[in-house]
Amino acid sequence: IRKRIYKFPKMGVKAKMIAVTTTSGTGSEVTPFAVVTDDATGQKYPLADYALTPDMAIVDANLVMDMPKSLCAFGGLDAVTHALEAYVSVLASEFSDGQALQALKLLKENLPASYHEGSKNPVARERVHSAATIAGIAFANAFLGVCHSMAHKLGSQFHIPHGLANALLICNVIRYNANDNPTKQTAFSQYDRPQARRR
Repeated sequence: IRKRIYKFPKMGVKAKMIAVTTTSGTGSEVTPFAVVTDDATGQKYPLADYALTPDMAIVDANLVMDMPKSLCAFGGLDAVTHALEAYVSVLASEFSDGQALQALKLLKENLPASYHEGSKNPVARERVHSAATIAGIAFANAFLGVCHSMAHKLGSQFHIPHGLANALLICNVIRYNANDNPTKQTAFSQYDRPQARRR
């Protein structure tokens, strides 16, 4: 996305795009990424270009209060994976790290209640909704890793929800990427010895 082999010529004035989130998870309201699905074949085509970044995002938790449990779970797991992969990305920065960690904190504290209590706990629903957008900002800047690459293919091939595909893969991806001397161990100081490789 940063380097292009071919640059498309400017073709007039781009329309303004306002994204309104109706799920909590994708972060697409603040990212330069999109997925187009061919209805005839079910094939998904991921797109990446800064021209796809919305001009404005409306993040209103009232729109997700009645979201079904499965969508809450899969969207939440997608947001967790966004934050994790943005945090460990080779393109991560102090800015994206802060966003990724805050998103993880909000998700850890609120996703279970948002799932179990739904609209009976509007605070949890709102915080998960915000966390998904914050994670989107993090990965829009730091980008994602191999988990998301594989999850797109797994989901497309076997018609698995994207968040579930991420959840099925993330532990193995963490194990694969683990090393004995992690550079970001200080953020999780309660773990005095890295154990990702042994798990």
